[in-house]
Amino acid sequence: AAPISPVLSTAMQRTCDAETSALTLISGGRAITDARPVISRHTRGMRVRRAANGLVFEQTAMETTGDTRLRFLVSPSGAVSDARLSGSAMDAYAAANPGTDMLRLAADLADDVPERLMVGRTLSVGDLYYPEALQRGLIERMGASLGLPFLIDGSLDIHYRGEVVRQDRRAWRFSGEMTIGGD
Repeated sequence: AAPISPVLSTAMQRTCDAETSALTLISGGRAITDARPVISRHTRGMRVRRAANGLVFEQTAMETTGDTRLRFLVSPSGAVSDARLSGSAMDAYAAANPGTDMLRLAADLADDVPERLMVGRTLSVGDLYYPEALQRGLIERMGASLGLPFLIDGSLDIHYRGEVVRQDRRAWRFSGEMTIGGD
């Protein structure tokens, strides 16, 4: 299998509708005996378009807590710049968390966008999709976004497996395990 150098389509976009359920069993070190699930619904979307100096990514989220828009530039080498967050959910987050470096948060979230990891890369069979340097930050941010009051560790052992044919179309296959744990 020859190495690949993916090119993102600027005609593509993705939209995902999801419903999640969260059940808090322990809060402040105490068991919650009458726990009830909290159900939330959200729609996420992403678009990519060409810019003079690379690609502009725009990721959106519509949730019960409000809307969020993450817009950032990606250079031809895959580097993120000019990451900005906006929307009612981000306004509420900034108000509830004064002192948060919103530009740093935007840059971290931009790093986490899976499609961004394709830009400027050449992959051979067996290469990790999430570079090891990025894995630690992703895992830490995942734990924080889940509201876990303890440190977690894990790995994102997702590898490029080669080219496959699905429904008469060529596709690149990535697979592996994501493991996260903590006490």
